[in-house]
Amino acid sequence: MVLIPDPSGEQRLVATNQSDSILLTAGQLINYSLGVGLLEGNDTLQGSNDSEKVNGNSGDDMLIGFGGNDLLWGGQGEDYLVGNDGNDTLFSYS
Repeated sequence: MVLIPDPSGEQRLVATNQSDSILLTAGQLINYSLGVGLLEGNDTLQGSNDSEKVNGNSGDDMLIGFGGNDLLWGGQGEDYLVGNDGNDTLFSYS
């Protein structure tokens, strides 16, 4: 699965409208202040040791931060959020 720059011009990377499995690497989001925007689908994303921003949007997503001070937004659906190391902030919507 490849993340691409947001076509709308937002400073973030976006996934596809399918169910994606993403493993972030250190430094991957350095030029994207808004982090990653997952789209539709039941997505799985594992962060790196960096501080990362991830928005799951719709679908039943699994968002896992590792090191760093992560911001994880679950979005719509039945989401599973794990912060791990760092001072993480998790947002869940019902």
